[in-house]
Amino acid sequence: MDAAFEAYVGLYRVGLINDNLLPLPSYDGDTAKAYAEVAKRPAVATVNAKFNPWPAVAAAWQSTLTVYLSTIRILSGVTEIMRMKMYSPCRLPQLFDLTLYVDARTLLRVEIGEGVGRVKDEISVATANEITKALLTSVFPTRMKEADGGFPLLFTPGEDVGDLQSWLEHVQGTHDSKDILSSVEDAAAVGIVRDLSKSGKAYIFHGADQSGQGSLADMRLKVKKFPKRTDFLHRVPANAMEKTDDFIFLDPEDCRIERMPVIYAQFAMYIPSIMHHVENALLTDHLHNGVLAPIRFSGQAVVFPAICAPAAREDGDYQRLEFLGDSILKMLTSTTLMADHQTWHEGYLSRAKDHVVSNGRLAMAAQETALDKYILTKHLLKIQHRKVSTKTLADVVEALVGAAFLDGGFTKALSCLRIFLPEVSWLTLAERNSMLLRAACDSPQLPTTPSNFAILETLIGHTFVCKRLLLEAVTHPSHLSIPNTPSYQRLEYLGDAILDYLVTTTIFSYKDRSQKALQPRRMHTLRATAVNASFLAFRSLSRTVSIPISEIASPDPNAAPLLVPSERPISLPQFLRHAPIPALVSALNATRDRFAALEPAIDAAFGHSLVYPWQAFAAFAPEKVSAT
Repeated sequence: MDAAFEAYVGLYRVGLINDNLLPLPSYDGDTAKAYAEVAKRPAVATVNAKFNPWPAVAAAWQSTLTVYLSTIRILSGVTEIMRMKMYSPCRLPQLFDLTLYVDARTLLRVEIGEGVGRVKDEISVATANEITKALLTSVFPTRMKEADGGFPLLFTPGEDVGDLQSWLEHVQGTHDSKDILSSVEDAAAVGIVRDLSKSGKAYIFHGADQSGQGSLADMRLKVKKFPKRTDFLHRVPANAMEKTDDFIFLDPEDCRIERMPVIYAQFAMYIPSIMHHVENALLTDHLHNGVLAPIRFSGQAVVFPAICAPAAREDGDYQRLEFLGDSILKMLTSTTLMADHQTWHEGYLSRAKDHVVSNGRLAMAAQETALDKYILTKHLLKIQHRKVSTKTLADVVEALVGAAFLDGGFTKALSCLRIFLPEVSWLTLAERNSMLLRAACDSPQLPTTPSNFAILETLIGHTFVCKRLLLEAVTHPSHLSIPNTPSYQRLEYLGDAILDYLVTTTIFSYKDRSQKALQPRRMHTLRATAVNASFLAFRSLSRTVSIPISEIASPDPNAAPLLVPSERPISLPQFLRHAPIPALVSALNATRDRFAALEPAIDAAFGHSLVYPWQAFAAFAPEKVSAT
């Protein structure tokens, strides 16, 4: 012992072992990288401006020979309210239906058909541009004063209104208020009423109000407020609803009545929301066909939720996909590292995994691949240099891994990882499993199979081809009786990732009582109930298999004892191979005692209660004892 101690002191003094009397990792390049400090990430990173597709669309008007016309249908339920046409200089990606939240009670559905190509010379682009400007001017007069046209998308009436130029000339300008009072029959054909005494405040015309003697001079305009709301992409809380139902009566002398029918003005209010919808489709399509092209996603509908932060307030966000992708990433990383480094113990493997899956590395990957340009973080935010949480950047990478897995299993998930983490050699799971199994089977096998392995396999529910794996799985680090037999630590490292994957994918597929997907917070809570040390220890003790035994019975004190056949339940921890370390033995015995005391209450909670037995599991508190 003295000679060994002096040898270690000598090795330490010349710098060949560290303060823990372990070999220095710097002599192994891969080990040194694993044990290097995991890169710390700043809380916030300055990232690229959000990708803006409109300059390219606007420029296409100068060169295109084909214009694509799409029909826009506005529907309330199944009833069509109006039709419009949308003009684009390029073919747009598939546009899904859009819901417009007009107020707390009114929802409209917008259907945008596939663009039909027309020769540019057959279409009056200039007239369509003027109509678009006229539509927007009817509701945004101040903003449109300086506008000179050049809109990336153009809009015209979808119904048959005859010659568009003639229609435009007809709806421009204003009506004489007295003419409207004396002759109008259809209020819907009248445009916005603007009260000039109140800086041009907008109203919707509902007819004439006659008071006094009934003369024209005594008539007033019967109107309702024109809604101020411009964001139709999000629900309106009932308590925030604008009051527009009450009639108001205006002096016609104070008013200007526009010729543009109010239904077109109402559509003009929806144009920014429709443009935002198209912009998201163009952005997602550019990402889908650019950075993410190697994954070959089936469509942009799979990708879009993965790039939306909750704060963006889009129709869906990345939280569920990130929950799934985080588990897929860790499982594939754990399998890859374990197969590539078959002599590394669990400590090296865990540290190496931390480098790969850390938020710092994933956030860096988002910036290295220019993914940050496509991440939607704030509603309608358009600034050149954004500051984004690095946690958000990492979450989007994990969400894309989850989306790829849903779209094409591990094959597409691995394709996604090859884009964002190219420093890792991502082989298929089948290849990695083959490497691990071959290594286990090539190791020296057991001279004889332990007699209790058949019982253990019955308990587990699986018959092992390579019995050495089973031996390794039940060998505590303290047990050193069989040479070249590692402990369960490497398999625990791998099993932890596989268990998390199995539980996560199961929870992800759950529906609530209304058949809706579970919310992220609920999924995290459910996973915590199944993947925790107390629950797993409880299950290892509660799952038993009966083995035949013989009991000694002495029914007659004067007679010889009898051997009576019987059975005894045996649980997984009883197969654990370990050294007789007092602390370990004491911990195992204490855990069994607490299990016996708490099992009835925990079983009752699982069988009859809606409340998870956290308190009982806290009292159970199984210990994990090291080999020393």
